[in-house]
Amino acid sequence: MNDKVLLTKQGYDKLTRELEKLETIKRPQNAERVKRARSFCDFNEDLEYESALDEQATINQRIKELQHTLRHAEIIKSQASPNSISLGTTIEIFDIKEEDIETYTIVTQEEADPSLGRISKNSPLGKALVNAQLDDTFHIDTPNGVRHIIVKSIK
Repeated sequence: MNDKVLLTKQGYDKLTRELEKLETIKRPQNAERVKRARSFCDFNEDLEYESALDEQATINQRIKELQHTLRHAEIIKSQASPNSISLGTTIEIFDIKEEDIETYTIVTQEEADPSLGRISKNSPLGKALVNAQLDDTFHIDTPNGVRHIIVKSIK
């Protein structure tokens, strides 16, 4: 089984920072919360204690996920060319209906964060844009309806 996880350098660094924060700040804070809740509870119906244990499980699970991802990460270099969109490429598209220019970077699913302009190559928009060229026009079915876009720049 191939566990390789493709990440941009920026994505790798972001996950590394998240792991460090979980291990050095969040987990110790939670351990103190569990300890404090344990000292006040009767263990039968203590919501604070149960909540602290749930948070502990969530933190530990996320740490395991990040450790696995980072252990198997392969940092990709942008394959950007001025002529074609690929993983790591930053693009500007013009939404014809909205009359708006949007900027996105095509990334892997692990790094996707549409609110930061980072879209997965596996998203409807990402799939349509990979290998597209400057001035290509698309009609893309998305969960929010059909979008009509033009590729305005490739960086």
